[in-house]
Amino acid sequence: DPNYARKIYDDMADSFEHKLVDKLGYDAPSRLLQMLQDAMASSDMVGLPVNGSWRVLDLGCGSGLVGRTFASLTGLSTPRESEDIQSIQSTSDDVIEVTETTKLPICLESDRKGPLMVGVDVSAKIGRIALKSGGYNAVLCCDLLDALRLLQPPAAVSQHLVVAADTFIYVGALGKVFQHVRTVLAAMGLFLFTTEHLLDESPEGDAIKPPISTEKEDAVEIAGAVPGWGCQRRRESARFAHSSVYIQQLAARHGFQVLQERGFVLRTEETLPIEGMAYLLMRIDI
Repeated sequence: DPNYARKIYDDMADSFEHKLVDKLGYDAPSRLLQMLQDAMASSDMVGLPVNGSWRVLDLGCGSGLVGRTFASLTGLSTPRESEDIQSIQSTSDDVIEVTETTKLPICLESDRKGPLMVGVDVSAKIGRIALKSGGYNAVLCCDLLDALRLLQPPAAVSQHLVVAADTFIYVGALGKVFQHVRTVLAAMGLFLFTTEHLLDESPEGDAIKPPISTEKEDAVEIAGAVPGWGCQRRRESARFAHSSVYIQQLAARHGFQVLQERGFVLRTEETLPIEGMAYLLMRIDI
């Protein structure tokens, strides 16, 4: 629910990063970057851009952790390590509020040359912090699907990499996200993201788990459940968790190859580790 996520991040924008990193031990952006670097070093991946020339789309950018962590790919400037992120207040008006009539920003048009980092977040307040702190060319304030629709080639420039760090816990069914991510990616483009991990037999939430149906995959939620194998809404946290089976089936259906997946502790809440998964997918011809 975009409104649920918007309220959370509007309310805690100025303290968000301190709580997430210092109190919950969150380091997903660094783990995702390491996963990407390991894959590039150990595989036959060809045709990828050199450091300093990547075009990156950050879905759920928050305060800009991905922008700063992935700055070596884009070559965009980020704050000095000694700069206090808590001193950066969300006062800029530079976020782009996306509506049905929003025109594609010039910096995102198809004739764009050079590196690019675009953030997307439902909270304009936290998006302004990302603009100041994360090396972003633009931050779009809207739902993920609205941003992906706006950024469709050929009008928009294609992306080398789409990142979603700790974002899908608010999304649920991911079929439409996968579909649109594929179309914004360049040939052999990469999709790098985390999920809160769900064991297929987990009793901790509400879910219905038939085999994935193309027609019903993104149907209206029923009693807090999302149709599709291995997608579940946690009762206590109201966040969504996804199983590896679900991700693998979506990848196969929507034209992705799963290059790597890794388990790790996504964050720690009340001393309890929250298990997560990191995935690296590549767009392939279908």
